[in-house]
Amino acid sequence: MSNPQTPESQGAQWLRNNEPNMKTMDMNWTADRYDYPQYVRNYIANNWIKVSDRNGGTYTKPPSYNDDEGKYEDDPRAGTGSKYYKESSFAQSYLKSSAAKGMDDNNKNAMNVWANKGADAAAKHMMEQAGGDYGRMRSMFG
Repeated sequence: MSNPQTPESQGAQWLRNNEPNMKTMDMNWTADRYDYPQYVRNYIANNWIKVSDRNGGTYTKPPSYNDDEGKYEDDPRAGTGSKYYKESSFAQSYLKSSAAKGMDDNNKNAMNVWANKGADAAAKHMMEQAGGDYGRMRSMFG
């Protein structure tokens, strides 16, 4: 007899199959534009760390989350009762990672603004660099 998957494990499986490298996403741009199933959206909202209310909620995959087991190890939110992760600590950690070495100058500069001044300042910086054009900003910063 097979063990049916829960909606949570289905959400994790869908992300592993369709977006294996995704670390951060927002509901309005990513989930809506690419038509994520509702169970995937629920999985992200319930299991990832909400870093901003912008764009319907921006979420980052916790660095300690083990998708295969579907649980947190050393959850950075433990004991705080908050779904929010300190914005600048994510950017600071990312800049120290090996992934940052492959970033172009536009993205490095934006990440430095995020690390030092927060996500709202980084979003403002990126829009200013793109001359206020959202489409251009997405092409410059991904």
